[in-house]
Amino acid sequence: MILVSHDRDFLQGLSEKVFEFKDKRVIEHFETIDDFLLRNRIENLKEIDLKV
Repeated sequence: MILVSHDRDFLQGLSEKVFEFKDKRVIEHFETIDDFLLRNRIENLKEIDLKV
């Protein structure tokens, strides 16, 4: 199942994998949304849009 949401708490409780859509590619990360954001030094899901 693919789940799309901007609700970080909701995603944290349900996801163990993150798909990043970047530069016309899909990158699969085997980590929680919090781990993904921490590794990329992103504080808020809205910042992802600003980095693109």
